[in-house]
Amino acid sequence: MLEFRHKKTGIFFDYWRELPRQGLLPSRSDFHPEDLPSLLSNFMIYELVSRDYIKVRLRGSVLGDRLGYHGIGDNYLDLVEKSRRSKASESLWAMATQPCGMYVIIEQELKSGLMVQMESLGLPFANSQGETPLIIFQKNEIDSDQAREAEIASREAAAAEDVLEKIGSEMSRGKEPEAGIPSPGDGDCPRFIRPLERIFIDIGAGISTFRD
Repeated sequence: MLEFRHKKTGIFFDYWRELPRQGLLPSRSDFHPEDLPSLLSNFMIYELVSRDYIKVRLRGSVLGDRLGYHGIGDNYLDLVEKSRRSKASESLWAMATQPCGMYVIIEQELKSGLMVQMESLGLPFANSQGETPLIIFQKNEIDSDQAREAEIASREAAAAEDVLEKIGSEMSRGKEPEAGIPSPGDGDCPRFIRPLERIFIDIGAGISTFRD
């Protein structure tokens, strides 16, 4: 049994398992981030448009502040070092082609230059607005001391209202207007990301054979 290191990771996993579904996956339309106010600022939603374009649909405020990036509609691969972009794309698509969850411990460079470890849990959703797969992640720092945890918790509470406003705007539009598809490397600001541990989670269809 996989043991999560951050309590918010377990909360997200339990919530996902309880969502209504037809088949293996719950629908994006049944996922209501506002039901999880303490997790709001650490959500990321990716739409898998193509192997070269992983569209950022939502980035929580705390993640945006810590990583130094708030772009919506941009290509996630622009934030990954060029040498790892193909592997980053492959790992996300592995969750869609053979539906499964993915648990990762990563070493992540923040905009301040500080290197931290983050616990990341990604779970697949059926896209009620189209055929392209959706992956929703909950990402939390796990090597923070108590002072930093208290600081993050305070900022999460302050940012929750802003995240709710973004979610409401997205849902009211149905699907946001498509920007031109950016290519990896166009105006990018890649930061160091290194997977330290990766575990695929069987949700009923087996697990991917992907390896870094």
